[in-house]
Amino acid sequence: MSASPHEVNALRAWKAGLQPKARIFGGVFSPDGRKSPAGIKLQLLGGNQLLETVSDSRGQFEFLNLAIGNYQLIWGAAAPRARSVDLTRAWCARVLVPLDSQ
Repeated sequence: MSASPHEVNALRAWKAGLQPKARIFGGVFSPDGRKSPAGIKLQLLGGNQLLETVSDSRGQFEFLNLAIGNYQLIWGAAAPRARSVDLTRAWCARVLVPLDSQ
């Protein structure tokens, strides 16, 4: 198994004594299989910034070049849901985002 480019960059930064840039990535899924995970808007709130992205055709998403800290991942237009993501002890986090089955 080979390392991803993000892992290699983080290891290089660590070796040089630098703090690697953090990232949050993951996937959107429909527990009942009725909804497509593509095109789901996700927002990331942390510090004084709000970032947005949209899940790709496989339901994958990613936020790159983040500062170390605590974040709130928000999704769902009709009834927004949120999940806390702690990047104070790790430089990356994988988050699975369930869609409502409605």
